[in-house]
Amino acid sequence: MYTFPIPSPNSITKMADWIELYIAANKTNLSKSEIKSFINLEQGSEPTEYFMDDVFGELERRKILYGRNPPFKIIDDGVAESNIDCHNNSEYLFCLILAVYGNIHDVNKDAKLFEKISNEAIKKYLKAKTVLFGYPQSIPILKLTKMMSEIFLAELSMNSNDRKVDIVAWIPFRDKRSTQAIFLFQCAAGNNWRQKTRDVPLEAWENCARWKSPYLSKGFCTVHTISTSLWLDCADEAGILIDRPRIFKNIRNIDLRENLREILKNRCESILNTYT
Repeated sequence: MYTFPIPSPNSITKMADWIELYIAANKTNLSKSEIKSFINLEQGSEPTEYFMDDVFGELERRKILYGRNPPFKIIDDGVAESNIDCHNNSEYLFCLILAVYGNIHDVNKDAKLFEKISNEAIKKYLKAKTVLFGYPQSIPILKLTKMMSEIFLAELSMNSNDRKVDIVAWIPFRDKRSTQAIFLFQCAAGNNWRQKTRDVPLEAWENCARWKSPYLSKGFCTVHTISTSLWLDCADEAGILIDRPRIFKNIRNIDLRENLREILKNRCESILNTYT
């Protein structure tokens, strides 16, 4: 049984994340009284009924977002595991770990793993070609535009790293001509995700090739479940939003390339063992 500290016992979204993680990792159920006891141990007092109602309201919202076969069930007395083995759906478990504790265990390694998860979700949703572009594997814009059949203008400035773009996606026409739908995605694996929704500067990228809005768009992937109150603001700032429920629904039933799911499973086990 894994023992998980509760980082933010007063946060509705963080408590919902923690409950999801506890159930997924331990393959067990949690009653409301058990949840109250865990919070009491963490902060020295039991939560109010209003707070518990809000947490379960958030879990109910997420259950709907996860679709027909969600990773947990709401029962009269609490939350129960579903028929999904979350250890074998390791992309979901990996996202949960990062959502609860942040990207603190191996920052670069786990960030790159989340980019690969995001890449799979983007390919599935857009039915697009994609390139993992983020630092340090950035490829020259000249090579990228040739791959995309776009007209090259200039490279990004030397001090820009990757201009905050982790994945480039495009939906090509069969005639291999330009003016196609192109998306620049930023991926956020940590708890500072809200500070990154404005990071992709389309203007800088428009100077690199003959691609202009509306053909050039942006998107954002995060390990978190974006709240209803933040959804429209985040969409205005970041473009297409792919959060944890959308990742779960998009790639749960598909084979992931490069043995990614097994790699993630091993990575999850390594991190979870620090909580035994």
